[in-house]
Amino acid sequence: MKKILLFTLAFATIAFSSFGQYQTLVLNYEKSCFGQNEPLPAQKNFIITGLANNNIPFVEVNIYSSKGVESSTPIYSTFWKRDLNSQSLNFNVPINFNLREGKEYNVLIRYFRQTTTPERDSLQRSMHRMLDAYVDQAFKVSDKQLGLVTSSRQTMNDLNKIVTTGLENYRTRTSIQFTSFSDIVKLKLKQLDNLKLSKGSSEDEKDSRLTYRKQMLGQLKAILKTEANQYLTPDLSIMVDDKYINDYPTEKLPNYLPINVGYGGAILNSDFNNFNYAPAPYVGLSIPFGKEGGSAFWSKSSLSVGAFVSNMTDQNNVEYTGPIFKIPVYASLGYRAYRFVRINAGATFLENTMNNNISIVPFIGISAEFNVSINLAK
Repeated sequence: MKKILLFTLAFATIAFSSFGQYQTLVLNYEKSCFGQNEPLPAQKNFIITGLANNNIPFVEVNIYSSKGVESSTPIYSTFWKRDLNSQSLNFNVPINFNLREGKEYNVLIRYFRQTTTPERDSLQRSMHRMLDAYVDQAFKVSDKQLGLVTSSRQTMNDLNKIVTTGLENYRTRTSIQFTSFSDIVKLKLKQLDNLKLSKGSSEDEKDSRLTYRKQMLGQLKAILKTEANQYLTPDLSIMVDDKYINDYPTEKLPNYLPINVGYGGAILNSDFNNFNYAPAPYVGLSIPFGKEGGSAFWSKSSLSVGAFVSNMTDQNNVEYTGPIFKIPVYASLGYRAYRFVRINAGATFLENTMNNNISIVPFIGISAEFNVSINLAK
């Protein structure tokens, strides 16, 4: 068991040391490409870098499928924020997302600069007017009753959309972003739905009921404006430029064979008081159940087959070989836990050299996986 533990630690070290290695792509803004028309990396993380003058504190990168921005939702979105004291003329955005090989993607890079006080004031006035106008149209009014035209849920969604649309081209340094008005607004909408105006006035005085209605709607408007103002902070940035690169290809990877080199053991007796196993190094092939860039689980899972490089000896010094090829062979299901480390569990076929008994017993192992490139004949 000590050998297995040492092997595990060794290959875990190899796997972790591989993390943090990123390929860097330099944005060529004028030519709308990366580097000298380099393809996007496939099946690995990378960094996009480019020029950003001192007035640009925020850069956002959105990656879309081949459908482009028309699909409305990017498949991956990330950003870069300038350090508060940085004077660098470059941005660096890590893309921690594996793209599929041979596919085309659309990349949208958006540049933001900090807003001025007049710009924020103008945005605030515009948003307040839109909220006021919506509230005035959202209620149906009779002489004695106030009610919502649509459901309170739909009204809440419409109010949220006014703010999210208004802030669509703005970003803040903090992670606090508007998602929805608070429960206070929800309660206020329910309170105003089917509100009897006669409670606040004499029935024979229409002016009094009108004043009461304006008062109640004014309270709702004030709450909406107060909550919206929380997101119109001095660090608000506005989009001033973007670069859209459509139908940009990823690299085509060579064909390869996943070779496993590992160390494992056949479990001959799993009884806790009489545990017996036979360890040995092994070599095998993996056949993934899914392609990289697809489902993470299936792309990391595989069917593995292979053979041990020597006969196996158990804890009682009994030697085992294989029944057909005179060397132990195995078949297993594997899962790539880390970048180069695969865990295998399955069965191995053994022949006892003392009595020639043939058996199929459980097998577990851990291995390093290496992709060996091959060229297929055309």
